[in-house]
Amino acid sequence: MLPAQPNRGLIDGLQCLRALAISKTPVGVREMANRMLMEPTKVHRLLKTLTYMGMVQQDKERRYLIGGGIQVLANLGFNGSELEWRRDKAIQLLSRDIKHNIAFGVMWEGMVTYLEGIQQSSKIVAGDGIDQISWDSLEEASTCCTGLVLLAGKNDEEVERIYRGRPIPGFIGGLGDLRRKLSEIQVRNYAYLTEVTRQRLGALAVPFTDGLSALEVRGPIVQGDFQRISEIVRQVILTVERSWRWNE
Repeated sequence: MLPAQPNRGLIDGLQCLRALAISKTPVGVREMANRMLMEPTKVHRLLKTLTYMGMVQQDKERRYLIGGGIQVLANLGFNGSELEWRRDKAIQLLSRDIKHNIAFGVMWEGMVTYLEGIQQSSKIVAGDGIDQISWDSLEEASTCCTGLVLLAGKNDEEVERIYRGRPIPGFIGGLGDLRRKLSEIQVRNYAYLTEVTRQRLGALAVPFTDGLSALEVRGPIVQGDFQRISEIVRQVILTVERSWRWNE
């Protein structure tokens, strides 16, 4: 929920940083302004400030790209944090009960990143030797289980803000279709997808109770196993959360 007196400059700066982070190529000021629907002079000031802070850098053509500062900041925020402990403990416990592939994911502004995963003995390897169950480091939230289950924990206002003015991958009908999908997920408290790879493998994700992260499982999961596996994942999450509170 937006605070009563939000810092618009900070919001714009973070949105600018996000737009640059998801860009596949360096971006000029005018192109960035078009993407963000902002005045070029304002975007120029934001980019210059982010460059000064080391979050952004410029190439030889004076276009902007992500700098080293954001990588360091990400590591500082994660290493030794509760999130790192949560990930390690959850994957360790779940790998004892489930022999599918497991990953720990978080979401921000409609994008999901998997902080780490584990490939287990049930992985499927194609005839050419290429592993078909791979974890992309970054995925659109609306196209993966972790993203969908974490979006389901947001209120309608927040979901609308995330996707305002841009298409929703995987949902041709737009926000209405996405909301219907999220309502279904809210009822069962886990998200699942079938045929997530060419080999028709399944995936499901269960959120931690604070809605900040989720555990996702992928593998040769048949329709009738989603509920059973989701309960196993949920029990692991509850165990991890109780352990953290005890350690505090």
